[in-house]
Amino acid sequence: MNIQQNISLKKYNTFGIDAIAKQFITANSIKELQEIITNKNDIFLLGGGSNMLLTSNISKLVVHLNLKGIIVNDTAKSEVFVTAEAGENWHDFVIWCISQNYGGLENLSLIPGNVGASPIQNIGAYGVEIKDTFHQLEAIEKGGYEHFMLKQIHEQPKTIFDCLRGRLDVQNGEIIMAGVQEHIEAFKAAKRIIVVACGTSWHAGLVAEYIIEELCRIPVEVEYASEFRYRNPVIHPGDVIIAISQSFPAIVLHTMVFHILSLD
Repeated sequence: MNIQQNISLKKYNTFGIDAIAKQFITANSIKELQEIITNKNDIFLLGGGSNMLLTSNISKLVVHLNLKGIIVNDTAKSEVFVTAEAGENWHDFVIWCISQNYGGLENLSLIPGNVGASPIQNIGAYGVEIKDTFHQLEAIEKGGYEHFMLKQIHEQPKTIFDCLRGRLDVQNGEIIMAGVQEHIEAFKAAKRIIVVACGTSWHAGLVAEYIIEELCRIPVEVEYASEFRYRNPVIHPGDVIIAISQSFPAIVLHTMVFHILSLD
């Protein structure tokens, strides 16, 4: 952990108050934040620094949340589910949604602060509040467990349930995945499916290989994104490539996707 000493917080709060953090660290990923929470007890979380007034120096470890990323989780005819990391600037997030033709947040532009604080503040303007479009929040906490790995093991059933929420129609015996439906013709005509991923996402790809080959009778190959990006792979017009993203390995995966798009 790169802990800095005696850092001015002037540029980290909207009032521009020159308070001093005795100790300061920036969390750029969930993994880094988990490490900080695991090893440090007395911390001061700092997001966009809006709606707060620093009246004195801070003796606690100040953790600046700089988690970035916007992911479209699922789309349907009348709605879209988007996940934004806590460190994303709120106004920039609203502008991004507008650029994607996702309506609902446009009245909430120009509100200072970051995405992470928006549910707590229930920000609102012009008759619209975040509660009107807010779906859920994912918080990082050990929940009474000794460490995060143990917590993740015990939460696997809930994680699977959450992944299937909105996608599993039990009454009609159907699985609804907008990402598949939007490209259904490509999947129907696929001669081969190539799954590229890193980390535990790669293992998820191995499970998908068994299921797809068993049910669809389409050949499937599972590749490490970190290796695939350096190759000159043989990709045919009838092939479908599925990229599975997951936290830090997403950096490698995104680089690999750009590599594929650059192939002739």
